[in-house]
Amino acid sequence: MNYYMVIDFLVIFWLRIFCVSEVNIACRHVEEMSPVVIHILWETYDSNDSLVVYENTSLIMICIIPFFCKLTNSKWVLQNKENSEPPYKIEVHQGTALAQRNLVPKIGEWEVIDVVTLKKEVCRYQVYVKAVENQCLSLSKDEINIFCTTKRVYPKAKCIFYISYNGQRAFEFENVIYSHKNETGYSVSNCNAIKPIQLTEIGSYRVEAIIYPNISNDKSDVVYGTNISTEIIFKSPYITLVNCPTHVKKYILIDCECVLNEFGSTNVLYSWINASTNESISNSNHLRFAVDNYNT
Repeated sequence: MNYYMVIDFLVIFWLRIFCVSEVNIACRHVEEMSPVVIHILWETYDSNDSLVVYENTSLIMICIIPFFCKLTNSKWVLQNKENSEPPYKIEVHQGTALAQRNLVPKIGEWEVIDVVTLKKEVCRYQVYVKAVENQCLSLSKDEINIFCTTKRVYPKAKCIFYISYNGQRAFEFENVIYSHKNETGYSVSNCNAIKPIQLTEIGSYRVEAIIYPNISNDKSDVVYGTNISTEIIFKSPYITLVNCPTHVKKYILIDCECVLNEFGSTNVLYSWINASTNESISNSNHLRFAVDNYNT
């Protein structure tokens, strides 16, 4: 027998004797009204080995060697793949019963135990609800002030805002303000992002919001998110004078209004100056006066 073949044989023999069993499991968070699924990879060379699988403390499956698995509940479906020899690939999912947020625990748990080695693997999942009935509004003409709301989500929503300026991705909001209201089994969530801009930054902005359930308090949860975008256009400001005649008659009351349109119109400060005396005569957008001499 070839020397290397002997070495390979001994290595395989050693692995089978001393590395009796290895179990790896994987599960994902589950969207409401979707099946709960677990993937199991079981590698064993012990003919007396067996595997038990629990879901939320309920026994749902037993596997034995020679490889065979039996379900204990008819709501589950078993799918074995490429199981002629180890490692054994096992997939279990719900058949007709689907995950509903108001009918199952908020957090689900799989527990897989190798009976011989007593090794235990645990995988936890969250039943979540994607954000629906979403809306985003621009609340200001003077700054980027985006308010987004979702009428139904679980757990409470988080938001990521990306801003594009004149067609180019500019920045991501870092500070977002949240408010939440609990409904029966769900949450109504609001998120608000504000960023001042300068007169030199007026133009076209596109705000892309991703609203997602905050399942694990990690940004990776964004894969469960819903996208919504809003277009904001800040135009150059201009002034309109209303009821401001170029000629006036003595003792006739004048009520002249100055209106700033577009960008800056919300927080504008007004100052009327008497051109003859260079004095400020009003800080309102209205100037009311009656001419009583030629220096008015």
